[in-house]
This record gives sequence, structure tokens and C-alpha cells, in this order.
Amino acid sequence: MGSASGCGLDASYDRRAQTIRISEFASDSRRRFSCLHEFGHHLIATDDEIQDWLYARGGQHDAAAEEQLADAIAATLILPDSVVEEHLTSGWTVRSLAAFVADQEFASREACCVRAAQRLMKNGMVILSKGSDVLFSAPRNLPFRIRRNARQADSSLFARAARTGFATASYESVNLGGFVSGMQFDGQARTTADGYTFSVLTESLAEVDRGGRPLPARWTCRECNGDITGEPWCERCSRRQCPDCGCACPPSKAGPSVVAVVCQNCFLMIPTACVECPNCN
Repeated sequence: MGSASGCGLDASYDRRAQTIRISEFASDSRRRFSCLHEFGHHLIATDDEIQDWLYARGGQHDAAAEEQLADAIAATLILPDSVVEEHLTSGWTVRSLAAFVADQEFASREACCVRAAQRLMKNGMVILSKGSDVLFSAPRNLPFRIRRNARQADSSLFARAARTGFATASYESVNLGGFVSGMQFDGQARTTADGYTFSVLTESLAEVDRGGRPLPARWTCRECNGDITGEPWCERCSRRQCPDCGCACPPSKAGPSVVAVVCQNCFLMIPTACVECPNCN
């Protein structure tokens, strides 16, 4: 248990023996979060109502939902509401999140991300990364999350923030770890002095006309500041490209090379060569 949530090998739970094993190599705060995450799995496994709810989701046991629930149990035990509300008040920003993390002596960065995601006002996720690699993601009302160590393009929000300390993005897709998200996000990212980047992404909502029909996306090229209408995509990294400037990613440093379509069930982008969505089947 735990690998899907980002806990990796820091802890594991043996259901038969009802035993939790914890790595001695992780930091104290990370071991605390991982241990309580696995304890969350124990609580879930012994609660019939939760088991019924998990099996009712799509007719099979929903492992992703269980991981998110275990994360929520661990983070809430470590960071009660009274502590979170001191920093993440209404209208909080990624700067508030960075200050919140810095002020926590016993809570891990992952626990802080989970509690922050619970306070998002829109569908989205809070992400911990280093350089171009995502270390942990905490989604809110999303059917997916970013896998641990999923590398993002050099032109991504995460990589730009790692280089400059702060970055913003609009209508940005992310690499989920083999698949590019069909959903697009607006977001901000800030890198702290120790090199970790915290990002807050919320779902980009398409503009509509008076009849409720979606309007073509409008965005600004970072290179020429030109106003672009529509979504011309780079086939090399599955990101938008300016008709005049081309794609921002060098061929040698391109993101995941995917020619894909959007699965209408889970909303992930899957390779066109796939007969069935690997995420759903």
C-alpha cells in the first residue's frame, strides 16, 4: 500500500498481520505521515460502510479513492483544522502555502499539500515537485493524480518555477506519468529556499457565448506576447504552440511524446494506438 499516493517505500501495511512497517531512512515528518497513511488503510479495511462505498464506485474496488482517503486521514490527524486555518484562510495563495509548510515542525510537506488541496475552492490539485519531477500530488475532486517521479516538460510550470523561483500558467496540461491530462489547469508555483516547488493548479474553465457554447481558447504566447485563439498542439510534447514561435520545448528536452485522444470516461489523454483506455480497463 502507499505507492500510488506517493508514499513509495516509506511504509507498508500488511492486512493479514495488521502490521505497519516503516522505513528508517525517511525523515521523521515523512515517516509520521506515511505511518498514519497506512493506519488510514487499516481503518478503511475494517469499516464496512467505507468498503461498500469504494466497491460502489464503478462496480469495483476504487484503489485511487482509497489512497486519497488514506492521505486525508493522515493529514487531518497531523494537521487539525485549527492549525490549517491560521495560514490557509479564504483566498490563500501559493505564497501562503509555502509559509504554511515552513511553519510546520512535525508535519511533512506531503501532509501540508493534502490539507491545502482540501481547501481549494475549485477542482484541482496541490503539487510538490523538485526541478521537473513531481514528488507528490494531492487532488481535489479529480479522477486522477500525478504519479510520483512523473517528469514534466522543461517548459512546464514546475520547471520554470524551479529556475526562477515563481511562475504562473494558464490552460496547461500535465504529464500524469505516461499520459497527458486531457483536462487543463491554471496555476501558480513557488520554489522555496531548499529547492522544493509548491504548485496550486485549478481546472481551467472554458469561456462560453450567450448561448452557452464554448468559445475557442484565448491565450498569450510567452515568447512574442502575441494573442492566440484556438489550441494548436505540438505533437512532440502535447503542449500548445504559437503559430509564429513554434513549440517552446527543445527536441532533446521535450516532454512526453504522445499523439493522443481524450478518454470520455476518465478524461485522460491516451495514445491513439490504444484500443481501450489502460486507466479504465
